[in-house]
Amino acid sequence: VQTSDPSSRGCSLNWLMPSFTGNSRIGLTYHIEYNSSLNPTTFLRAGSVSTQPSIAISGLDPDVDYQFRVLAQNEIGRGEPSRLSRVFTTLPAIPSAYPLHLRARQSSSSSNVLLALWDRTPVPGVNGPVIKYHFRYRKNASEVASEWITKSVGSHNFTLTLAELDLHAVYAMSIRVKNSVGWGPWSPVYYAQTGESPPSGAPAILKFTNITARSVTIHFEGVPSKLQNGILRGYKISYRVDSDPKIFGVTSPRARHVTINGLLPNRKYVFDVRAYNNAGSGPKSAEVNVTTLEDGLPGVPVNLKAEWKEGGGAVLSWNKPSEIGRSDVIKYKIAYQIDNGDWIVYVVIDNSLALNLPDSIGGISVNELKFRITASNHQGYGSPASFPQIPAPDQLSSDEPFYMQIWFWGLAGGVGLVLLILLLVVVILVCRKRAKARKYDVKEAEMEAANKKDAFELPDITERFSPERDANVNANVNHYTATPKNSSPPSLSLTTENVGNHNTEAGEDTSSYYDAQAAEAAAVVLAQAYGSSHRVNHHLHPNRFANGRLFPVAVRRFETSSSVGFESTVSSDVDRPELSESEFSYEGEKR
Repeated sequence: VQTSDPSSRGCSLNWLMPSFTGNSRIGLTYHIEYNSSLNPTTFLRAGSVSTQPSIAISGLDPDVDYQFRVLAQNEIGRGEPSRLSRVFTTLPAIPSAYPLHLRARQSSSSSNVLLALWDRTPVPGVNGPVIKYHFRYRKNASEVASEWITKSVGSHNFTLTLAELDLHAVYAMSIRVKNSVGWGPWSPVYYAQTGESPPSGAPAILKFTNITARSVTIHFEGVPSKLQNGILRGYKISYRVDSDPKIFGVTSPRARHVTINGLLPNRKYVFDVRAYNNAGSGPKSAEVNVTTLEDGLPGVPVNLKAEWKEGGGAVLSWNKPSEIGRSDVIKYKIAYQIDNGDWIVYVVIDNSLALNLPDSIGGISVNELKFRITASNHQGYGSPASFPQIPAPDQLSSDEPFYMQIWFWGLAGGVGLVLLILLLVVVILVCRKRAKARKYDVKEAEMEAANKKDAFELPDITERFSPERDANVNANVNHYTATPKNSSPPSLSLTTENVGNHNTEAGEDTSSYYDAQAAEAAAVVLAQAYGSSHRVNHHLHPNRFANGRLFPVAVRRFETSSSVGFESTVSSDVDRPELSESEFSYEGEKR
C-alpha cells in the first residue's frame, strides 16, 4: 500500500491485488482503514469502498500523521488486512481554531495591572506548527476596533502582563494563533476590570457662606472622574481650632456644599476637604481659614432631664447654659412634639417645667415623644437643645412594689392554679390506691372465711368409740386406696377390736359413741404423706353425717405394703337422717 498526491485534507492510495482471490466468481471489493497520530491505537474505516486497487482519500486533518491498510472482500467474506503503509503527513493549513480559555486577573503588585492567560490551540484546529500569538486589548468595549492595542507573544508563552492601565476601568481582550500558513480566527472577547486605588485628585474649596457664631456653610469642587480611581463614595471635611481636628463625613458623591454646625463663636477654624472611595481617601485640598462671628446669644442649656410625673404629664428640668452671651438668660422656650406632629410651645423663666399633657395622650398609641429647649437673653434666642428620649406614658412601668402590680398577681394566680391541680391529682391517686387496698382486704377475708368453712379437722384417733355400734359397721363399705410414693412403711393394722381394747384398758366406758372420722382422716393423711400422685378415692354416703359427726364406722383393716388399703363399713341398720344422695371425690389433697 502506497500513498501519493498529499494535500492538507487528503491523498491518493494505491495497492496490489491479492495473489489468491478465494476462487471468487465475482470481482473483489476493497475496504480502507487508517489510524493517525491523534489516535494511534484505533483504526478507522474510510467512507469509500473501491473495486479497483486505488482510491482518493479525503476528509483528513492538516498536519497530522496517518497510516493506511487495505482489506479485500469476496462473496464468502473479508480477508486479512494488508501491511500498514508508511507514515503519511498531511500538509499544514490556516488555523481553524483559536487559543482556549482566555482569562485575566488583577496583579497583586498593582491595581492598574492585569495578567492575561490562555491555553494551547486544540489539535486538530491549529493545523500546523505555531509560530506566535497575536494579542489585542482596549479600554471600554464601546470604543471602535481601530483603537485595539496589539501585542505579539511567542509560541511557547501563554501569559501577557498588561501594565499602566487606568484604574477601575473595564478592558476588552482577544487572541489568535499564527502558523506557517497564516493567522487563525480571533477568540471571543473577554472582559476584565482593573482594581481601585484611592483618588488621585483633590477637591477644591471654593467659598464659605452663612457664617454665624456657631455654624458655617462650605462650598467645594468635586474630583474629576478620571482621578477618582474607583467608585467615589463621598467626601470628608476636616475642621479644627487647635491641633485636634474633627471630621464631618459627606456620604453623597454628588454633594458640593454642606453646613457645619456646633462651632464656637469668635473662633478661627481651618478647613480642608478630601474624596474617598473603596480603596481609601485621596489627597486633601488646600487648607482654608474662616472665623466665626461673635455671639451675643446664649448657648444651649445643660443637664437636661425629662421624666413622667405622677398623675400624668411630664417634668422637665435643666441648668443655665455655660455660655450666656452678652447678657444673662431671661427665659426659656420649651416645645414638645408627638409622633412628628406640630410643636407645642411654652415659655418659662424657671429651670424646670411640669407639663400637663393632653388627656388623650394616655389613650392613644404614641410611638415618639420629643422635647426641646431654647434659652434666650436680651439679644434673642440661642440654639435649641433636645431632651433625652423618654418612653410614652403607656410604655412606662409602674412605681408600685412588684407584689402590688397586676403582673405579679396574675403570675401568683397561675402558680396557685397549677399547685391546686397537682394536689387534686395526688388526692385522687391516694383514694384510688386505698379503695383498691380495701377491695383486696375484702376478698382476702372472704377467702379466709371460705377456707375456715371447708377446713378438715383431724380428730384424735384415740377418741372413744361405741362397741354397740361396732357390729353395725359392716352394712356399708367405703373403700380407700392409696399407693405410697416412697418405700413402703412398716406394716400397720388398725381394727375396731384394738380401739375397743384401748378404751377398756384406759378404764373408760366403751359403750360411748366412737367416730370413724379419725380412721378416715388417718387414711387421707397417710395418702398425702406418700405423695400427691397417690390417689385416695373416698365414696362416702352423705347420710353418714349427722350433726357434723359420722355414724359408727368399723375399721376392718389398714396396712401398708406395696400399697395402702383402707376399708370402712357403715351399718345400714343404724338410724340416721335421710339426706340427699351425693358423692365426693378426693384426688390427693382435698379440693
